[in-house]
Amino acid sequence: MHNFFKFHCINYLIMMKFENEHTVRKFMVSKAEEEFHNRYSEAVMDIKSQFGRKYTMIIDGKNITSAKTFVHTSPLNNRIILAAFGYSGQKCSACSRLYVHRNIREVFMERLVHRAKNLPVGNPLEPNSFMGPLINSKAYDRYQKFSKIAFRDGSVLVGGAVRDNGDFKHGYYAEPTIVDGLPKNHRLFKEELFVPILCVAEYDKYNDVLNLCNNSEYGLTAGIYSNKKEEIESFLDIVDAGVIYINRYGSATTGAMVGCQPFGGWKASGTTGKGTGGPYYLMQFLREQSQTIAG
Repeated sequence: MHNFFKFHCINYLIMMKFENEHTVRKFMVSKAEEEFHNRYSEAVMDIKSQFGRKYTMIIDGKNITSAKTFVHTSPLNNRIILAAFGYSGQKCSACSRLYVHRNIREVFMERLVHRAKNLPVGNPLEPNSFMGPLINSKAYDRYQKFSKIAFRDGSVLVGGAVRDNGDFKHGYYAEPTIVDGLPKNHRLFKEELFVPILCVAEYDKYNDVLNLCNNSEYGLTAGIYSNKKEEIESFLDIVDAGVIYINRYGSATTGAMVGCQPFGGWKASGTTGKGTGGPYYLMQFLREQSQTIAG
């Protein structure tokens, strides 16, 4: 009797080693696929009817950054700016929630707002432009809708308006926006906006911010800046996100390195909890066949 397995592959994967950034992969059993199917059941059924095979998806997340340590010689606020307003906030991994410890809040927020006020908004073909236009009229309308809510329920520290004069009339341009003073369970902290709006809240006790980080149906990316080992370890253990960055020099929540940092979301931010480019990714596109020959 001969027993063997055969796998049919419909994809191809190349893995690379990246020397300059330490990556740790954490795998936990979650209800990610169930939550995704409940939320996107219509889209899921459409995909199944068209392709008739297994699939993987990554959906946006209400990505968070927690700032505990403020080093005056470190461009920490630039890392938040890159994560929140790069690509005009239109990235699945863009930072849209920021929790700042009260001990650093005043100085940190002053610098963050100053940096946002001076971001160049303009034609993306111009080398000096940092923020280009939003993708379409729906995003443009959505930005204005959420900005009005921010003005009504919180304190808009910078931005909150579109730009439509001069050359700006040729695109859907919006200002980078930072909102403070919202209730921590406000809809802007929970809904995926996909526009350049960053919601900020203060925290005191570290356990409280961990709960705030997980207070979302999404779980794609998360970042923390801290110099305390126990805080970093608990962030890694407790925060429900598929991609976590600790004290990252570049962007706080965006810019996963292909071949180094597997990319995928938990909860409503993905289908399987397995990251693209990770060791289990290829297996999702294989099907197993057991063959038995007797005699």
